[in-house]
Amino acid sequence: MKQVLLFFFFISILTAPKVFCNGYDRPNDYVINVNPSPIRDRATVSCMYYIQKIEVFNLIGVIIGEYKGDETIDMTDQSKGYYIFKVYTPKGEFVKRVFKE
Repeated sequence: MKQVLLFFFFISILTAPKVFCNGYDRPNDYVINVNPSPIRDRATVSCMYYIQKIEVFNLIGVIIGEYKGDETIDMTDQSKGYYIFKVYTPKGEFVKRVFKE
């Protein structure tokens, strides 16, 4: 009986309507734009809301940089790989994964 309940629990999770983690009705891809993609030296972050702060993390979760009031992120000293940009706005926090060449 427990196995049947667990099966239906996991099926309900997989088939549940998608709710975005930012609490809004649109995914992060429509809110945050990072150019160029992939990043070479510098990245420009644009957002449909005012950007208060941007934090850059590596995939381990270590914060690499914090930028306030700046939409240009210098990535020249960073190695090749994936990074997480966390953008703070008056409407909430939005997260975008980017790749650096």
